[in-house]
Amino acid sequence: MKRIPLIGGLVLCSKDDITSAVKEVASITLFATMPLWLPLIGNFLFTYHFGVKEAVESGELFIYTAAISGPLAFTITKQYGRKELNDKKLTFVFPSGGSFVVIIIILCMLSSLSLAILRFQNIVSISSNGIINHGGIYMLSVSFFLTSTFILFFVTAYRNMLDSTVLDLQPDQENEFYSRWKGRTQ
Repeated sequence: MKRIPLIGGLVLCSKDDITSAVKEVASITLFATMPLWLPLIGNFLFTYHFGVKEAVESGELFIYTAAISGPLAFTITKQYGRKELNDKKLTFVFPSGGSFVVIIIILCMLSSLSLAILRFQNIVSISSNGIINHGGIYMLSVSFFLTSTFILFFVTAYRNMLDSTVLDLQPDQENEFYSRWKGRTQ
């Protein structure tokens, strides 16, 4: 499992790292998407009914995708555990960091492009010509949002693992720890 790209690093995470990541992602998702689901309560109070599907088709999840994934690039590229160790810098590499950054860049670019096309259709009125597939937009935005949420989970779990790594070890323990850490990716 350790060799599986992107998710293989979960075996390095403790149960607490993963539990904390689940709670953090649930909290972020709950509050970030509140503008989408909270108005549903209005469906019980008013005659006009708000539809989540219409909001998603108008590109709202593309905005959430970019907002959730974009800042993760900093978390991934941050140097963890900077410490001088016998004239060597001890830093920890984020598991599958390069792959995550590439996926995040692609998600943000495609989300931005898709949202721009949706906004452009309102200006030029290409929607009436049947050029835009709203069902496809819906599925694409949902899949982008779910992908960004899963990436948020993995990045959060890995960050928790890196943050909880014990760095105040004795010199002999540091050397042993450093050797084990470097060997984890080989």
